[in-house]
Amino acid sequence: MAWIGLKKIGNFFHLIFGSTRNTIFVLLFAGMGVSYIAVRMKNVELDYQIGELKKKSYQTFMVNKELKAERANALSSVSLRGMAEKYDLHAPSNKQILVIP
Repeated sequence: MAWIGLKKIGNFFHLIFGSTRNTIFVLLFAGMGVSYIAVRMKNVELDYQIGELKKKSYQTFMVNKELKAERANALSSVSLRGMAEKYDLHAPSNKQILVIP
């Protein structure tokens, strides 16, 4: 009885695919299609990750640019003179300057 079921399944595959060679070809083709879809989905996922990293990189770049501008403003001669007056600082005398050869 089991042979009858297997024979019916074999006849079904023969009816659909025509021969064993065609069956193998169809299965390989289906496998290639599934592989292509899996690779494409991974590619899309990686594109999203790259986009997020580019966004974070740009935000970091802008923060760095703002910090550089703030530092330049703090180290400007006008700002340094203002801080020197605020804390009552004066230029060093010649005796206070050490020259290291």
